[in-house]
Amino acid sequence: MTGLGQREPVPLSGERLSVPERVIRRLETRLGCEVRVLWTENRCAFLSLRPRGAHWVLRLDRSFRAAPEAVWEALGAFLATGQRRHLALPRSHFERNRRALPAGRRAIRVEPEGRVYHLGEILEEVAIRSPFPAVPPVAISWGRRVRPGRRRLLLGSYQPGERPLIRVHPLLDDPRVPRFAVGQVVHHEFAHHVLTMTGGLAEGRSHGPRFRELEALFPEHNRAAEWTELGLPGLFSRARRR
Repeated sequence: MTGLGQREPVPLSGERLSVPERVIRRLETRLGCEVRVLWTENRCAFLSLRPRGAHWVLRLDRSFRAAPEAVWEALGAFLATGQRRHLALPRSHFERNRRALPAGRRAIRVEPEGRVYHLGEILEEVAIRSPFPAVPPVAISWGRRVRPGRRRLLLGSYQPGERPLIRVHPLLDDPRVPRFAVGQVVHHEFAHHVLTMTGGLAEGRSHGPRFRELEALFPEHNRAAEWTELGLPGLFSRARRR
């Protein structure tokens, strides 16, 4: 079954409990494997269902977290049968409740899928390992290309606010960069997000003891730090020459 399409995955671990258990059970019975739930924020699409290794990922727009019983019943019928006639009520709910951008505010372009790595998948893995599974969602995207002549390379950044966003430097979307190195950058920025959501902006910006404790939870932290020190300079030099 292919998804209905979605643009901004913003993973949340632990949010499966926001979906009625009977909906998940019917879907798992149909698919014969585990289903994990991720919440998204989109203006056009509201649902997708895709395989990820040994499990499936159900992505739903955040507006469904407050959906009435009738909407969940229709959505559950669609997920259990695949019959699109059940989507009329969920679609109507989405049209009425999806978040609109304030007047004069430009949409943030979010592009998690790169040529080599999909940042949404990596963020999902990081969030599942997080000791704070109830933090609000955060979007993730590849950032802009490196500017010629720039001496300092910022591998990742975290933008707090109403729609928090993690950006990762596109230089890392390269087959020569190991996945664990990209994962470490995502984990680093997600730690900023966790501390911002649980302790406020000042703590979120800090690289103090609590941040270092969270950062060290990445399984391949030391290996990633070693690769960044030894492998990144050559990659950056080649990019600057190009």
